[in-house]
Amino acid sequence: MNFEEIKSHFFRIAKEAAPSELTKFVEWLKTSVEFCDDDHVQDIEAERVLSAIVNEMKSFLPMNAVLPSESVNPPQDKEPSVPLIHVDGFLYTDDDVDKLSDEGKLPRNYCLRCGSTETSPIEFISHSMSRDMMKYLFRHVLKEHECQVLVDVGSRLGAVLYGAYFFSNAAKICGIEINSDLCMLQQQIIEKYALTDRITVIASDVTTQAELLRIADVIVLHNAFECFLPLPKQQEVWTFLYHAIRKRGSLLVTLPSLEESFYKAQVPLDVNAWVSRVDIRPHLEAFLADSGISDETDYLDLCVYQVS
Repeated sequence: MNFEEIKSHFFRIAKEAAPSELTKFVEWLKTSVEFCDDDHVQDIEAERVLSAIVNEMKSFLPMNAVLPSESVNPPQDKEPSVPLIHVDGFLYTDDDVDKLSDEGKLPRNYCLRCGSTETSPIEFISHSMSRDMMKYLFRHVLKEHECQVLVDVGSRLGAVLYGAYFFSNAAKICGIEINSDLCMLQQQIIEKYALTDRITVIASDVTTQAELLRIADVIVLHNAFECFLPLPKQQEVWTFLYHAIRKRGSLLVTLPSLEESFYKAQVPLDVNAWVSRVDIRPHLEAFLADSGISDETDYLDLCVYQVS
């Protein structure tokens, strides 16, 4: 087994370990293992804190991680007859989903004809980035990009903020979230886990944050609007962002693509006159090799654009 395989196996185990046990292990590494460098200790510490945050959130959030104060709609192109289940990608890994399915707590298929054995897969949707996705984004895609100010639009549970804190060198990490309950949740987490030195949560409609967007080096838009805003509001927000984000060289990280979002929201603006798409395929190949992950499917839809 080579180094990268050992590292990949270790992090998979670390995700399943109790935070208290990981703390003991980190301390043991610091004092007992001469070959363990600072980067590896930092990764272990990141896994420990992120696992603690995940476990705490699971203790008080419903499985779909949607609050009663939120209004969440299915994607516009979803087939109405196919059931859709919200499973938060930050809180629940693929292994978690498999375990919940095996325990009968999360269905994977639905019956096409009542009483028959003919079934079809249920669709799953997440409004948060997974930890692996954030490692891919911050440790590979954005590794060489100088980032002083990172903004996550529609930060919800704060997953991207926590990921940026541990996996990037961004000096200022800002989450913009319009739902006050979600803002309180994020604030509670960043205070409890001592992340306030770099993370700020702004309770606001993004259309009031033009000045912040104008200075941002990286802006993350991960499933930010389609499921949460009516079509006229989506059009308003995209038009605002189109005119507000004009810092030459700054990066937009989006999922889905800007082209798809503009098409679905019927935004009559030219994406190509605003940004140019960045080829991140080499970063994906490096990440897959580094992490030992074999299935690239979950990572293909992530897009990066540079403001012209």
